[in-house]
Amino acid sequence: NQNLLINGTATIRVHKWPVQVSCTSDNRTVIQRRVLNGTPTEPFLESLDRYKFPFGNPSSNFWFGLYNMYDIATHGSPYSLQVKLTRRNGSTSILTYKRFRLLVSIN
Repeated sequence: NQNLLINGTATIRVHKWPVQVSCTSDNRTVIQRRVLNGTPTEPFLESLDRYKFPFGNPSSNFWFGLYNMYDIATHGSPYSLQVKLTRRNGSTSILTYKRFRLLVSIN
């Protein structure tokens, strides 16, 4: 296995390069994490060009990058997408798409 899980983070291969990501306890790769404790350091108010590449820290505010998402979602077996929203009061909502794939290049 090319993935190495260490303390909730993993190193995966994307575009043949290692990428640090955060993982959930059920082995899902986190593609975006938004932590709202005080003033966020990554405002997530960026141009499309900025979203093409990863930014932030996998253990806090983080964006995986559109190029990375495209690469993993267009190769290999079908993927699922789970969206988990946690409100400030601690309640959560989860929506799962059983088959997720990207069809259009983001060049």
